[in-house]
Amino acid sequence: MADLRLAAVYGTDGVLSHTSALTVWRVAAEHTPVHVSVPASRRALQRPGLTVHRVRDLSIDRLGPYPVTGLPRSLVDAWGLAHGAHGRPRLVELARGAVITTLRERQVGVGQLTAELTRHPTMPGRAALRQLVGLVAAGCRSELEIWGVRHVLRAPGMPRIVQQYPVGLPFGTVHLDAAIPDLRIAIEMDGAAFTGHRRRGRATPAGTSPSRRGDGWSCGSATGG
Repeated sequence: MADLRLAAVYGTDGVLSHTSALTVWRVAAEHTPVHVSVPASRRALQRPGLTVHRVRDLSIDRLGPYPVTGLPRSLVDAWGLAHGAHGRPRLVELARGAVITTLRERQVGVGQLTAELTRHPTMPGRAALRQLVGLVAAGCRSELEIWGVRHVLRAPGMPRIVQQYPVGLPFGTVHLDAAIPDLRIAIEMDGAAFTGHRRRGRATPAGTSPSRRGDGWSCGSATGG
């Protein structure tokens, strides 16, 4: 696949974009066809396994041997592709996963993605991307947490709920997936009620959940697990 990407770049004198750029940015799996963007003034070369996009305002980054569109642009382009006339569920899944991952890992900022989105006022799926960015910015870290927020935490009659609520413990600060602070209830969204050191790649010590330590917190699940 790497050879195909290089051939596409050299054959079109273009820039890897859309899902192909996301692969090079290491936030999405390999996906065909190879997508390349070229200036709008250029002719779009057509070949099997290659899709060429004629675009305005083409900025270029470089990762190894590959010229690529910047990460915010790549995310937005892939999202528009997935939600367009030829989009498929697998593409939508890929685009959503890339947006969630890059925002969660702070590879791209909410402001950067929002600014890029404003440059594409007619893009398919634009409202859905704004909604997803807002959910991740509010504290959702996975599709499961997003489901819990949309279908459980925001249900009519629910008390005030705070996502990624910080709680100080002797070994450091953990962030509850969600919490009802007034009632000291921690809400489990994604297999554990809290995140702390594991966010930086280390396991949080066993038995240090606020509810397990007897710090006055009780724990419930928003996903029925």
